Amino acid sequence: MAGDLNGGRADEAQEEAVDNADLLMPSRAERKARQGKNRTLAKFKEEHPAFGFACDLPQLRKSFLKIDDRANDLKARNKAFGYIAVTIGFLSLLIVAASPLYHDVDGLEWLARLSVILGIVAFCTAALSIFVLKERWLSARYCTERMRQFFFQNLLYRLPDLLTAIGDKTAEARFAENSRANLRDLALVHIVTTDAYSETIDEASELKAEVLSPAPSTLGTLDEHQQQYIDEFFDIYSELRIGYQAKYAATQLTPKGVTRRSNKWINHVAVGAVLSAVTLHAFIVAGLMTAGLDETWGRIVDVVLLGLALTGLWVKAIEEGRQTRRELDRYEGYYEDCVRADEQFKAAKSSAVRRCI
Repeated sequence: MAGDLNGGRADEAQEEAVDNADLLMPSRAERKARQGKNRTLAKFKEEHPAFGFACDLPQLRKSFLKIDDRANDLKARNKAFGYIAVTIGFLSLLIVAASPLYHDVDGLEWLARLSVILGIVAFCTAALSIFVLKERWLSARYCTERMRQFFFQNLLYRLPDLLTAIGDKTAEARFAENSRANLRDLALVHIVTTDAYSETIDEASELKAEVLSPAPSTLGTLDEHQQQYIDEFFDIYSELRIGYQAKYAATQLTPKGVTRRSNKWINHVAVGAVLSAVTLHAFIVAGLMTAGLDETWGRIVDVVLLGLALTGLWVKAIEEGRQTRRELDRYEGYYEDCVRADEQFKAAKSSAVRRCI
């Protein structure tokens, strides 16, 4: 698969919607229909019937979707409040910039007060977005990633038991029950709040893997029954754990990716505002616009120049808030990390080494 990842990023990503669908999460269309279907999981169970019992965890899927829906809602609200805050702040500054046009006009004194009110509203909205909605969104997203981590570690750490259970209905049921017990422990202890999210980030350290599942049992020497499934398991792990993440990152790096689209329109507006301001200023310097204009028109030209400058500032504020450049760099680095991990995974000479990657 490493070869596919290295050479096929563009091909993978051209499938316009590499949807987020996986074994825990149905596609967007399925979620919208709210029928509880997950074709990705159904297809997986058809292609890998021996591992269906271990990968079909209804309770985990239900909890995952609940928190994922919350994370998506909070992200959308945070984004909307950010846009609102920046736009209201832009309008407040625009009113101030236009003051030469109305400060001597009777009955328009209220515009100055309006600009102050808008400024306060913009500040409060930004604070709500940054310190409340963003923290709640990241906390919820943190939880979903820990649940996804649990899903794979539950398989990887208990691999000997998993391989032994295949084909034995009693053992399969016992494995599934132990998975549910581990999930209950996860829900009680490790589905955490914003504080835990902040502590993890502040410490700049990764979560210790063993906190989500029991420590890995020794793989040991595989018997004939286990050996026939070990390669299939690692192919599954490579595809779902590494390949899926690489494809998603690759999608974000194409022209159709969300981050690329965001970066594109921001650049267009910013360049348009700058070029317009430069062109207008050039005309003024050349005397082609100001010649013969009375004082009022001169003020209007000045306000237009300030408005264009503020438009550039508004776009820059949106870009900083969305961190589109940083997002693109992050996805680029993440994709490269996935490719490296897949190469190491494929190059590993033993199952024991693969389990540590």
